[in-house]
Amino acid sequence: MIDKDTIRELTAEAIAQLGKGATEEQVQAVVLNAIHKLESGSGDTSRVIMTAYGKNAPGIVARITHILARNGCDVLDLTQKLLQEFFTIMVLVDVANATAPLSAIQSELRSLGDSGVQVFLHSTDSFAPIE
Repeated sequence: MIDKDTIRELTAEAIAQLGKGATEEQVQAVVLNAIHKLESGSGDTSRVIMTAYGKNAPGIVARITHILARNGCDVLDLTQKLLQEFFTIMVLVDVANATAPLSAIQSELRSLGDSGVQVFLHSTDSFAPIE
């Protein structure tokens, strides 16, 4: 169980990271992510691997990176490949300053499935899928 002092510290850190213009929802998302990390006791949860594949079409990388950037995620490394008419990408993503819960970001990325792109997030510790 996280005590009140820890929550206050996490909130102060979130406001410092996001800036004075941060919304209450953004601060709450960062604090909830931090609490989840503390409670899960998992290792490096500040980075995830995102993989995606599908039929190639203009704008796939732009849509993926736009979702990540809008949610405060930082692309650390990226590789992509066209295999004939199929597109594949692997991205190392820093989610330490994410302004939304990882589950919400994953859901938004998975909405790209409507355009034929399948997206998956994986832990950098175990490579297990993040649900």
